[in-house]
Amino acid sequence: MARPPVSAIPMEMLQEILVKLPTADILRCCCVCTLWRSVVRNASFQQLHAARYVGADKDLALLVSEKCEPGGCAEAGVFDVSSGKMMCSVANAPGYRLANLCNGFLCFAPRSGDLPAVVCNPVTGQKVELPEAPPLGGLGLGRRRVFALGFSPSTNEYKLFRLSS
Repeated sequence: MARPPVSAIPMEMLQEILVKLPTADILRCCCVCTLWRSVVRNASFQQLHAARYVGADKDLALLVSEKCEPGGCAEAGVFDVSSGKMMCSVANAPGYRLANLCNGFLCFAPRSGDLPAVVCNPVTGQKVELPEAPPLGGLGLGRRRVFALGFSPSTNEYKLFRLSS
């Protein structure tokens, strides 16, 4: 007797199954088939997974390490501190550096110039280029820019801070 195809599983049931997986395995689910990829990339699934997996483990600590060479940093690796295992790695775009990590999202900032910041979800591999910010007045040679991604629980919004010194 032939088995029914994976697509025969109702979407809600598939979501309930996948939401129970650890974060590192969610990335692998994107490679199974287009149906699983669409479930994992769905915003409601990501919110459910974050609330269940990340929110449930308050002691979860992540370490992000960059692999750098003379021309710049090639990739950022995300590690679970308790197990020491790499959860995933993300390629750095040329001219960018890892600025910080907020709730599992990686914020990449341009090394110089007025390029926009990029936020990456290392679990799904999705990257979002943020809108270009207005120019900073008086930013000349020797001036430094710092980018920081933060989350406001009161508004349930992520915010990007850009400071210059």
